[in-house]
Amino acid sequence: MHKSETKTISLAHPIQVKGGEIREVGLRMSRKVRDNLAAARLARDTYGRDHGTAESEVCLFSILTDLPVEAVEELDMEDYGKLQEAYLGAGFTPARTSSDGPSSTSENTPAGA
Repeated sequence: MHKSETKTISLAHPIQVKGGEIREVGLRMSRKVRDNLAAARLARDTYGRDHGTAESEVCLFSILTDLPVEAVEELDMEDYGKLQEAYLGAGFTPARTSSDGPSSTSENTPAGA
């Protein structure tokens, strides 16, 4: 069993959330399917049935950071990329080798729900 681990990401571009400034975000590392399922439900509730993988990923990061979806949407792309790197770097998405064939963005998206 894996202990829950949190990685702290320093934001290059702080955001305002509920009247306060956020300069760091704690990204909870989870290997649980339930987090991806919760992200899919949140994406459906937030964006509608026709949401895509980008919306599911935003919702996953909302769950794993305990930030509202709207706050994750306000992140600068540089900082959002840091979340993606931390998540992918933790080994939650299998790395593809060149023998696996061509990769596509949707196959490497963490919240493929």
